[in-house]
Amino acid sequence: MPGGIYIAYNTRDKGKDLFKVGITKNFKNRLESLNTSGVVGNIKYLETFSLDNGLEIIEKKIHHEISRKYPREKGKEWFHCPSEIIIETIKKVINPSNNLKIDMEHLNNEIFQFLINDPNLDLVKISLFANQHNWPCHIGSGLTPYHNWERAFYILANKELEINNRNLFKYLRLRGSLYENNLKEFPDYCNFLQDLQNKIRKTNLRRYINETSFYFQPNRNNLKHLGMAIWLLEPLEKINKVLTIEWGSQIKQILNNNNIVWREGYLRYSDLEIMEKFLEVRRDNRI
Repeated sequence: MPGGIYIAYNTRDKGKDLFKVGITKNFKNRLESLNTSGVVGNIKYLETFSLDNGLEIIEKKIHHEISRKYPREKGKEWFHCPSEIIIETIKKVINPSNNLKIDMEHLNNEIFQFLINDPNLDLVKISLFANQHNWPCHIGSGLTPYHNWERAFYILANKELEINNRNLFKYLRLRGSLYENNLKEFPDYCNFLQDLQNKIRKTNLRRYINETSFYFQPNRNNLKHLGMAIWLLEPLEKINKVLTIEWGSQIKQILNNNNIVWREGYLRYSDLEIMEKFLEVRRDNRI
């Protein structure tokens, strides 16, 4: 009997929206193993999806998507989620070409293959890559094209979750018309911003600055690269202030000043000016 993805439930919990989502190479053997003597009730399959390849990555993606809004049993694959939501999520993950239109212009751009293939991608590597390729990073009136940055950050946010390249970039080219008051109108893009925010929130800013300090002069591009991330996340940051708390505390520690006040009440790209002034007088622009 073939394997793939399964949705299972315990007959004793019928009607409670509690389902197990897992993978197996053999549906028959897996069901038998689920119904061990230590299980109270009877485990049955609600639905199965036959697949041959990439099961581990697909499972991780499915669990990630369900967990955005629905809780799971700690350390287990059981989710408190309506079955129709689980089924819809699985179908979206295993058939990504049926989602939103793919941005073929950038999908076929070989410049991104380095970032896609780097197993240890982080903000430092993206910044070094952007500096090498002279990506524009000016924010404000007459914003220069930010699409390269958006795509690079999308790769970073989805590094462990992408199944293959055809699923890249399908939600992008939205930031220019996105604000905190219409964020809910674009749930897929909002999910991308949340994933990116979670990915970079623990970035060590001291390490970042020191490893990119050689191109601080003359245009402060390494800080502007950080500014691109802050600007991209601004609609979400206004709501939850995650970078304001975590990056903000690092900035205050670096400057040895806990009295810094963010002008708009949350960390904006323009607030990095205080870092610019600090680094201008540091040896080799390092911390």
